[in-house]
Amino acid sequence: LLSDKMVKVGWWDDEAKQWSLDGISEIRYDQPSRRLSFLTTHLCALAVLQPTHAQLPYTRWSLNPTARSKSVLAVQTAHHLVVLDVSA
Repeated sequence: LLSDKMVKVGWWDDEAKQWSLDGISEIRYDQPSRRLSFLTTHLCALAVLQPTHAQLPYTRWSLNPTARSKSVLAVQTAHHLVVLDVSA
């Protein structure tokens, strides 16, 4: 997580087809312990949300073949290394 001020928790609203913050309150993030706490009125899948641009710009990327019709995509941002297995 980038900043305790940026931390948002949301749930997927299948009817609206978007993440919702409704019903989630008292979000607290303690950076030293990396502990996140919050109250919610929804018993469902939840996620920590951040702006889509928070990890941009990336500093480097690579796409390496690992087998026929398979590759590994690695993207290095300022804060994280994201590695994805891609296959057909």
